[in-house]
Amino acid sequence: MQLAASMPPPDMKSADGPASVSARRDGGGLRLTFSFSGATPAALFRRADTVWLLFDSTKPIDVEPIRGQGGAVIAEVSVVALEKGQAIRMRLSRSANGGAHRRGSAGRHELGGHFR
Repeated sequence: MQLAASMPPPDMKSADGPASVSARRDGGGLRLTFSFSGATPAALFRRADTVWLLFDSTKPIDVEPIRGQGGAVIAEVSVVALEKGQAIRMRLSRSANGGAHRRGSAGRHELGGHFR
């Protein structure tokens, strides 16, 4: 007698996938949305010309949408692996001036900034 292989429930499969990232221009700024499959603590801070986004998740994050929509605001974006999470480092263009904010729920984080 053979037992059929059981498939994990759909919600468990999505938990193994990468975080989704959307980036869109919003007036004078850039709005980023990061969606994780579960509750994911996050932090945002800016130091000089660099914005850091920290996530308590090791799930892959594709930063190509940020590169594609960053325009003249984002000079460089990279992912930095951490022991228990990861950071996204965004260096702003010299001409960029402004601030950033974060709002979100357990699995979704929305980040926006108006940089001129």
